[in-house]
Amino acid sequence: MASISPTSLSCSGEPHTGHGAYLKLEITSITDSDASTNKRYIGWKITFQGNPWVKLYKAYCTLGGTTLYNGEPGTEGWSVGTILANDTTTFNNDSAGNLSLSAYLKQLFFYGTWAWDRSGYPQEASTTMTCSQLPRYANITSHTASTGLNKVTISYSADANYKAQQYSLDGGSWTNCSAGSYSIGGFTPGTTHSIKTRVQRTDSGLWKESSSLSFTLKSLPTSNNVSDVNFNSSGTRVDVSISSKDYLSSWYIKIYDGNTLLRDGSDNPNTGSSASDYWTISSSNSVGMLPRHSSDNEWNLTAQFYVVSNGTTYQLTTKTFKCKLPSNLYLPTYNTNNISYDVTDAKTLNLTNNNTKKVIKGVSNVQITSTAATPNGSSSMSSYVATSGTKSNSTSNTTAPITINLTTVDGSSVVVQAIDSRNRSTSATKQYDTFIDYFSPVIESASVNRIDGIGTNLSVNITGRYCNWSGLATSNTITQKSLKYRIKGDQNWTTISGVNLTMSVGNGNFTITGNITGNLFSAVNEYEVLLTFEDKIEEFSYQPTIPPGQAFIWRDMANKRFGINKKPTKTLDIDGSMNGSDLYINGTKMIWYE
Repeated sequence: MASISPTSLSCSGEPHTGHGAYLKLEITSITDSDASTNKRYIGWKITFQGNPWVKLYKAYCTLGGTTLYNGEPGTEGWSVGTILANDTTTFNNDSAGNLSLSAYLKQLFFYGTWAWDRSGYPQEASTTMTCSQLPRYANITSHTASTGLNKVTISYSADANYKAQQYSLDGGSWTNCSAGSYSIGGFTPGTTHSIKTRVQRTDSGLWKESSSLSFTLKSLPTSNNVSDVNFNSSGTRVDVSISSKDYLSSWYIKIYDGNTLLRDGSDNPNTGSSASDYWTISSSNSVGMLPRHSSDNEWNLTAQFYVVSNGTTYQLTTKTFKCKLPSNLYLPTYNTNNISYDVTDAKTLNLTNNNTKKVIKGVSNVQITSTAATPNGSSSMSSYVATSGTKSNSTSNTTAPITINLTTVDGSSVVVQAIDSRNRSTSATKQYDTFIDYFSPVIESASVNRIDGIGTNLSVNITGRYCNWSGLATSNTITQKSLKYRIKGDQNWTTISGVNLTMSVGNGNFTITGNITGNLFSAVNEYEVLLTFEDKIEEFSYQPTIPPGQAFIWRDMANKRFGINKKPTKTLDIDGSMNGSDLYINGTKMIWYE
């Protein structure tokens, strides 16, 4: 609020009449205008004081060079406090908003005006009245913030010249700053703050604050996923990117294999405008990964992202990606020269006259012997698998000589797979020197029946094929092994002795014929017969069922014979006990007709 001091000026009382009357100038109000107008509005009054009833012949008053009163009122009969004059007068402050007013008051009581200028008669007083300074500010007309990751730039303007400027961050102390704009760094990305700016007007030295301005720092970019990469011994390229390059001075990544640093991107950071880049793991670092992953075909790597803004480095999230070994890299070194074999089973050796290099399909047992394969890429050998046809076996022994036994092989060669600690393999094939494509005898047609369909003896007729090999110490053939029978439903077999069927063998074909005699097969029973034969290697059997052999009526049209319960040997043959050349029934001779 505006003020003035002193607030009044009084003359001394007139000394001639003994009443002591005097005039008093009083400031009744003081009002400031706005800073641009720079005015001061001062209210005043001049009043009578002291003992009344003395005539005031003349009075004169000035304030700040302005005449407030100059007149000859001739007033008498006044009372204390009677106003002689009052008003409000406008004054101009100086450029700094200051105002000092010289006040002068002169009075003449009792004497006539002729005594106004006489020495010793008038009463007068003077003083200087000083006003409080008019507040004059440089108003801030704009106040904006531009943010980065960790830095804000404040731009502002004011409507008058100013000589100093300061800011207060988050309600803290005032700090000097530059005119028009200033920057503050060191913020945490993504945080929100408030700031005020104030300026000091040059002519008044008064400070004016802005309103509080809220701002939020930009958030850190996100690091994008890193695609899996294929191992390359010449150097593995890793493509990377972040969500935004804005507000960054540079960015880079560090690539780790576990705790081992493979690539430090800080030695060549991305300083351009691109949010994507690539870094190459050096060839030496690529190869150096292999001993750490001697059992893996793929393993995890990590990319640690870093961004730099205004000299501050920030670490973003870590991304995991896979480094994969292409399937054609670092296979074991292995070939046919590593492999040898020998036939070990007695049956084959008997047929080959102990030749260990001749293999019979489905018969021979083979022992595979191998020298060790050479692992690559810091791996080690873990196992070997040998396969011949449908037969396979393996060993985890990796110290030479490596042996694997296969039984009854049915392939013309052996394939050995050398497997390393990464489960990568190289296969080598070894052809057998001689391979006999043996097959077991095959029955193509067969019949075993009661002779003439009835009776107690059987006829046999079997045809088929067999393996007619070459290159072995002996030729193949078909021989009879055993003949057995039983009543259908019995558990035990009875061996037939003394019966030798006829074998016709040659050029891979065979025929077995003959009769099984001895009246072993009752005509009233159903039988099972087991006929077993063999070639030089395998047994084979034929097991038919023989139906009952008892016939009730038999007509031999060719010989004009008739039998009951058997094939007739006479014109009439009844069960072998009644026969004749003619048959009469009721005295009538029976005649045969064709």
